[in-house]
Amino acid sequence: MVYIYEAMGLITLVLWIYCLFDVITTPDEAVRNLPKILWVFVVLLFPLVGSVIWLVAGRPQALPPATPHQRRMAGRYPEYDRPGRFEASNPDDDEEFLRRLRERAEEQRRNAPKKKPEDEQD
Repeated sequence: MVYIYEAMGLITLVLWIYCLFDVITTPDEAVRNLPKILWVFVVLLFPLVGSVIWLVAGRPQALPPATPHQRRMAGRYPEYDRPGRFEASNPDDDEEFLRRLRERAEEQRRNAPKKKPEDEQD
């Protein structure tokens, strides 16, 4: 009978240490239902009950497994979060955009092949 109490005490201690570490290392924005500091106090003050409550109600929910496409894209920026990406605006109000557009059009005109007049082709 003594061994059962010792085993239960050891299980409670391991669960308590795991949950306390988990609460401390979880990002603030991922914690559910209470602020992170309150979860620390709940787990510290009520080792067994607080640990179980943390696992059920406070721990971040597991994300669904990543699809193969998501795994390939890992580490890359999502389309709209790329650094240096310019926000869309009215092109008529953007003088720099219009200037670059005129320069590009002029460069294309200079590099275009010259057409011979029709009377010189024969």
